[in-house]
Amino acid sequence: MKRPILHLCLALATTTAICDTTLTDNEGRSIEVEIIEIGTDSVDVRRATDSLRFTIPFTSLNAETKESLLQNIEADEAVEKFDYQSINEILGLTLWGDQTLWDDTPEEVAKRLRWPQESKTNTQSSYRVYFGKSKKLIAGAKPHTAVLYGMDRKVDYISIMFANKGDSVKPGSVTDAEDAFDRVNEVIDADEKTIRASFESIGRPERKSGGSREMKERALRWDIGDTAFWLATVEDEYIALRIMPNELADTWGRPVNRSDASVRTAAKANVLENEFDDVLITNIPMVNQGPKGYCVPATMERCLRYMGMRADMYTLAMAGQTMIGGGTSVEALIEGTSSYVRRRSRNIRQFSGNLSIREIRRYIDDGQPVIWSMSSTKAYNNLANTITKARQGQTDQKEWKSSLLRILREAPDLENIPGYGHVCLIVGYNTKTDEIAVSDSWGPRFELRWISEDAAAKVSNGRFYVVDF
Repeated sequence: MKRPILHLCLALATTTAICDTTLTDNEGRSIEVEIIEIGTDSVDVRRATDSLRFTIPFTSLNAETKESLLQNIEADEAVEKFDYQSINEILGLTLWGDQTLWDDTPEEVAKRLRWPQESKTNTQSSYRVYFGKSKKLIAGAKPHTAVLYGMDRKVDYISIMFANKGDSVKPGSVTDAEDAFDRVNEVIDADEKTIRASFESIGRPERKSGGSREMKERALRWDIGDTAFWLATVEDEYIALRIMPNELADTWGRPVNRSDASVRTAAKANVLENEFDDVLITNIPMVNQGPKGYCVPATMERCLRYMGMRADMYTLAMAGQTMIGGGTSVEALIEGTSSYVRRRSRNIRQFSGNLSIREIRRYIDDGQPVIWSMSSTKAYNNLANTITKARQGQTDQKEWKSSLLRILREAPDLENIPGYGHVCLIVGYNTKTDEIAVSDSWGPRFELRWISEDAAAKVSNGRFYVVDF
C-alpha cells in the first residue's frame, strides 16, 4: 500500500525536506530525488536531474535511509486525510489526482485539466485557458480564464478569473462606462454569492487581505489541509478564485526577496547570441492577454515575472486604472505598481527618443527586456509577419540582407497612426542586419518576431521602459 505525503518533511542523512532529499543505497551511493509516495516496502521518487519517476525497493537502501522512511509511514497515518475528490466536485475540475497537489509537476496537472501551455522557461511555466462561449462552470460560476502557474518544476498556484472589467465587456462595445461598470459589478456580486454557496460545505471562511496599495485585495479564505482557497472580490475590477499552498496564502501579495546580484547574474545568463549574430533574451514568460485591450498589464506581468516577482495582469490592470474592456496608460500603471516594485529594490526606468539598436542594446546585453510604446497597425504586423517567416532557416547574412531589402521596398510605408497604441517587448537585435526582435502578449505564436530598425522607428512612440536592477 502506498501512502501519499501530505504536510510532513522527512529527515534523512541531510536536513533536506521530503520534497527534495537524498537517498543512499547499501553500497553508499546517493541520489537526489523528490519523494512522491512511501509504501511499506518501496518508495516512489522523481529524480532531481531529469524528473524521471521510478520506484526504489527498501531492500536496496541502507539501514539509516530505510528506517527514516518507515518511521515516516507511522507519522503519516496521523495526518488528516484530504478529501480531494469532493473538492474536485465542488470546483468542477479534475485538479487533484491524489491527496496532495503541491508535489505534482505543472505538466501533470495541466494534462488532467486539459489546459494548453502558455509559456515555459527554465524556471517558470504557465498553462492558460480562455473559456469564451463555453458553458463550463467552476464552483458554479462562469469563468472567463484560468491559469496554472508553475515554478521550479512545482505547481505554484492556480488563478481563476470570473466576472471582470476586461473579459466581461467586448472591446469597443462601451458607450457609457459608468453603466458598463454597474453591469460588471452586478455579475461580480452574483458570482461571489454562487461561489460562496459552493464552498458552504467546507466551512466558514476567514476575511483576509493581501497585496500592496493600489493592488490591495480583500478576500475570503478557506483552508483545507495544505491548501488555501482565496476568493478575492474587488469592486469595479474582478472576482478571482486563487488556489495555493497555505504558506503562499499567508504572504499573498508580498514580493519574494532576491538580492540585486542574483537578479543581475540570472538576467545576464539569459542573453544568448546565435551563429546568425542574433542577440536575444531568453526565458521571458509569455502571457496571452486574450480578446481584450490588456497589452500594458500583460506586458508588465511578463517583465515582473521575468525579474522573479509574482504578478497578474488583472491586479496590474487595477493598479493602472485600466478602462472597461481594456486600455491602460503605461505611466499610470508604473505609478500604481511603484510601491510593489520598490519593495523588491527595483525601479522602472523610463527613457525616450528615436528607436535605435544603439540605444536599446545596452539593456538587452544586460538581460533587461525593453517595454516599447508603439503603433501596432495592420501594415506593421503584416510586415513583421512577412519578415519573420522569410527569416526562418536563413544562414547567409548577405543573402538575407538582400531579401530583407526587397521585402522592405515592396512593403507599404509605415505610419504611426493614433488609435493603434500598443506596447510590446523588445527582446533582441542584430547589428549585422539592422533588425530588432519583438515579443507581443498575444500568446506563443507572437513570442518572437523580427522587424527592421528603420521600419520600427516609423511606428515608435519614442517611449521606452525597463524594470531596472
